Amino acid sequence: MRYALIAAGAAMGGVARYGMSTALPIPFPWQTFVVNATGGALIGYLSHRLTGDQKFLWITGFCGGYTTFSTFSIEVVTLLEQGRIGMAGAYVLGSVVVCVGAAAATYYWTK
Repeated sequence: MRYALIAAGAAMGGVARYGMSTALPIPFPWQTFVVNATGGALIGYLSHRLTGDQKFLWITGFCGGYTTFSTFSIEVVTLLEQGRIGMAGAYVLGSVVVCVGAAAATYYWTK
């Protein structure tokens, strides 16, 4: 049953992620940035609000399918390859600060 919950959550998260990828068609990878920030906040919030099988559906499934660290990684590599070193650095620093901050804030806020 847990595998089915994870799969259902991942499918919903993947669809939500795709929706975000088409929402902001601009040069800076804001789509991934927004997804990672909101995903970090959501994981922080849900970690104190859910129990049992709900965690498999929403945290492992949905958030796992929604957040995009692998996409983030290849976007950084692409920016570096394009010689956009400053933008790549800003993207890495901004993503780490905002996403970890969002997870920490909601984690402690809901504790």
